[in-house]
Amino acid sequence: MQSLLYSLLFDISSTACNIGLKVLTKLLPIFAVHACECLKELLPQLLLILARVISWRTPPPSGDPFLPSVEGLGLAPDILKAVTDEESSPDIIQTEFRDPFQIRPDIEWQRLDIVFTLSPFPPPPQQYLAFLYYLFPCNVVRFLRLPVGYLSEVNADNPYGVSWDVALDEGLIRSKAESLLRCHVLHPHLIYQDAITELSNQAFWLEFDISRIVAECNMLDVRNASLGLREYALANNTPTPKPPTPPPPSLPQ
Repeated sequence: MQSLLYSLLFDISSTACNIGLKVLTKLLPIFAVHACECLKELLPQLLLILARVISWRTPPPSGDPFLPSVEGLGLAPDILKAVTDEESSPDIIQTEFRDPFQIRPDIEWQRLDIVFTLSPFPPPPQQYLAFLYYLFPCNVVRFLRLPVGYLSEVNADNPYGVSWDVALDEGLIRSKAESLLRCHVLHPHLIYQDAITELSNQAFWLEFDISRIVAECNMLDVRNASLGLREYALANNTPTPKPPTPPPPSLPQ
């Protein structure tokens, strides 16, 4: 499990992180049912993974060895000289990708770099956020509001070689999370408890099975509400709820 978390915390390869995030999302309801206390202990790392995926930074792809060089394009000598002079001009500032998620020196992990030279797609955070938001709504909202303050208050172990405020771009995380949270309905437990009591009290899902947790996670996402209702009906052997039929219009007297 720790290897999976390290991969999502450190690896730059979006392919590896895409696969790892899907696996972790499928493990969340299993841990919720069979290892609730362990899941609570992992929460700071799970939220840190959420922050990294939301604010995913893709380094520019390296040169493709299958693409021809400038000299091999068959350009005229004067055009070729102009292109090479422009590339070597000191006025052009070469920007270097700087990954803020540098591994702490005492952690032994070989980072997986980008596999393909094409621009990769960042890992999609929607389903992972939906599952975390269902299980820990108060902590997720509190973390997204103040990521650095939350991790400092819970004394989370920092796996990076820099401080929290350097590793996490709070403004970027909040702006990205805002659009994601608009796709979710209000979790009812946000009304009855806060982030502290959410972890100290008995989890509300302890009596649920895995299929019900998955169904209700999908129901919190407005885009998957119909799918969640269908899964919930199958899990409880009840017909899928249908919208009420409006009454017939009354006849004039």
